[in-house]
Amino acid sequence: AFVTVRLKATKQQIDFEIENNFDPAEQSEHPGIGLANLKRRLELAYDKKHHLATAKAGDVFTAKLSLQI
Repeated sequence: AFVTVRLKATKQQIDFEIENNFDPAEQSEHPGIGLANLKRRLELAYDKKHHLATAKAGDVFTAKLSLQI
């Protein structure tokens, strides 16, 4: 198992990238509410000043978040 976290900050922007592996056989048939809650909270706090992208490739999940500050 692994988790990789990257953070880059400038005066105008913060970029996060988080990557972890998972066991595809253990995926739930019912998705959780975590990502939906995160997206809503980002809209409330950083309306039109953020970008969130998620992806799965094989057994690796990646999330990238950019915040304009």
